Amino acid sequence: MLDASETRVPFHVLALVVAGIALFFALVAAVLWYATSYSVTDFPSCERAGGSVQEIFPRRCVWRGTTYVEELSVSGDLGIDPIEDTVERTSIVLGERYVDCPDGGDRCLKVDGQVFTGEIEGYDYREGDIRRMIVQAVTRGNEDEPYRYVYESTVSSHYVFTPEPEPEVVEEEPAVVTPVRPTTQELYLSVGRYLLECDATDSGLCLVVDDQVFLYDIEGFVHQSGHSYELRVLETNQNTDGEVIEDGEFARYILLEVISEQGLPSQTVSTTTATTTTEENESAQ
Repeated sequence: MLDASETRVPFHVLALVVAGIALFFALVAAVLWYATSYSVTDFPSCERAGGSVQEIFPRRCVWRGTTYVEELSVSGDLGIDPIEDTVERTSIVLGERYVDCPDGGDRCLKVDGQVFTGEIEGYDYREGDIRRMIVQAVTRGNEDEPYRYVYESTVSSHYVFTPEPEPEVVEEEPAVVTPVRPTTQELYLSVGRYLLECDATDSGLCLVVDDQVFLYDIEGFVHQSGHSYELRVLETNQNTDGEVIEDGEFARYILLEVISEQGLPSQTVSTTTATTTTEENESAQ
């Protein structure tokens, strides 16, 4: 049998093995560090490598002691004029509520404390908080202020108040118009002895019916001054062509029957006297 002392691995051999393993891992780490460091050359690659991104403007990424600053990146679909327009990536502060517009409107944004009459494209604005955001500001020609803002990202938001919900717009249903049906009825009218001046009829004179001014003509009836009448008439809301007139004040009156007619009492006496005198003269002859 072998002695236990003969099976032991010498100390210097173990030290060499451990040193070899450590050297292997150091070489691997060095290769990885070199490869990663070589690939991180700008802000996007720093961000992809997991660097520490600082959300300030412009954004910065720190990787292994090196700081990379994000460069301006203009979207290709802004629809800008490459000759007239200038695009700058910038930070703005958006106010918490709409303000009055210079033209009299009440739906303008407040950007950096100033009234902005345009919109921030790509951002759905709601009142209630102060918001700092990154936008692409588009300025035309030699103008000092941008005429367009294109939303990119939100840096911070500070709650101010809860906006009231906009009133719900309820569409009113169209009113149901009930068609006017033809109506016809017989009436009995007491017509007075004299006519009164009025503007309701073509003749400028109105009958007096049941002691009230009657604003309609009675078709087929001729009034004789000094005579009173009891009439039976037809009231209808149809015109002469049989069409229903939807005007609620429209009516036609048609004479059906003269039930009775009475003249003045003086006229009756005079007629009786004249008849008696004529009979006496005939008897004397």
